[in-house]
Amino acid sequence: MTIEEILALGDIAEIKKELTKKAELKVSNETCLKQFDQSKHDVFDVAKRPKKQVKKASGQKNEKGEPIYVDAEEEVARIAIPFQQIIVERAIGFLLGNPIELVPEGGDDSEAQKKLIAMIDRIWRKNKLEYRNKDIALKMFSECEVAELWYLVPIAADEVYWGDASKGQFKPKMKILAPSLGDGLYPYYDGAGDMIAFSRTYNTIESGKVVEHLDVYTAEATYKFLPKEGTMEKPIPNLIKKIPIVYYQQDVPEWHKVQAMIERLETGVSNRADSNDYSGAPITVVKGQIQGFASKGEQGKVLQVSENGGVSYLESTNAPESVKLEWETLREFILSMTQTPDISFSQMKSLGTLSGIALKLLFLDAHMKARKKEGTFGEGIQRRINLLMAMIGNVIETSLSAMAMTLDLVPVFTPYLPTNEKEEIENISTAVTAKIMSKETGISANPLVSDPAAEVDRVKAEDAESISNTVN
Repeated sequence: MTIEEILALGDIAEIKKELTKKAELKVSNETCLKQFDQSKHDVFDVAKRPKKQVKKASGQKNEKGEPIYVDAEEEVARIAIPFQQIIVERAIGFLLGNPIELVPEGGDDSEAQKKLIAMIDRIWRKNKLEYRNKDIALKMFSECEVAELWYLVPIAADEVYWGDASKGQFKPKMKILAPSLGDGLYPYYDGAGDMIAFSRTYNTIESGKVVEHLDVYTAEATYKFLPKEGTMEKPIPNLIKKIPIVYYQQDVPEWHKVQAMIERLETGVSNRADSNDYSGAPITVVKGQIQGFASKGEQGKVLQVSENGGVSYLESTNAPESVKLEWETLREFILSMTQTPDISFSQMKSLGTLSGIALKLLFLDAHMKARKKEGTFGEGIQRRINLLMAMIGNVIETSLSAMAMTLDLVPVFTPYLPTNEKEEIENISTAVTAKIMSKETGISANPLVSDPAAEVDRVKAEDAESISNTVN
């Protein structure tokens, strides 16, 4: 059905039913959030990890003077390990550890192009997108879906948002939508697979009452429904002429393939903690009867036992080694199967100083994962850029409309990699000395230089001064 046909249904319940249809995620939002939050892991579920059934002395005795024992429950150890968070956070670190660079392709380097790119850069900074990119990635990697809602806000009379009072009357703002924030996200596609509408469900509290909302965004207008009341507000024309939503989605959370391993490790560690509670302190096993104890403070303490008696400590032998091997194996599999590098302090302190190529090889797996994530996350960033250009060309600065329609502005990701600065500077110095790299290029490549253009001017001034002193 087309959007026009759906809206023509008249019955808001039917409109909602049609627009909120979507394929089920392989892992539901609820399951993703439960697995990501270590406080909700299965080790805390009493049904899956029940309390220990024990016999405890009641403090009373029977007719024979023997203690009376009663059934009781004793809490067990519940140790959750937040591997899911480590996997997600390190994936974000390698993907977005360096800022995304916006590179024009096929442009004409005209003043209009420079002006358009400068406006997009300003929107990027004003909305703190370098920081919010990480929040969006966090929600995508852990909840499997997230969206950006873009909208225009009038600029106050005394505000110079664009750095030029002559520019447009609006400024773009962005809101993050996600299941963890109480949003239901429903893209609606046509037969060709193009998104022709996007619906958002959410609740608000008004006058102490929960009010259900359904907002529908199309390229032509925004429609706001109150399903329980069966009412719809007057449609709001969409000046941008594009759906103001950027939707990110992936099939499963980052840790999906190792979830069973994480649960096994948590169970094993919790069981071992229970075992340590019972047998961590020495347990003395006595054969026969104890006939005498050493005095308090006496050196060379001994126990006197009856004939043929004996005393020993209860201890395990081979079990701890097999348990340790299993834990180490599970930990290695969890990290390697999710392409998550082990950058813990205990692991990294033994590596010493590594060359540039050694660092690249060390983090090769993490970089391969980051490059793969560009395909899904980068697609959303590209749609955001296109949406921002439409905002500028169609509403904010219409003189840039033609440029906004033709310019290809591409997001370029540079996965994070620790560097050996000493080695980099030595390589640059060698290249400049061998005349296969100019001084200016060398200065731009120098990791210690934050402003290459200013540094080039300073070097030229120093060279001129040096020549002047030599002549004098």
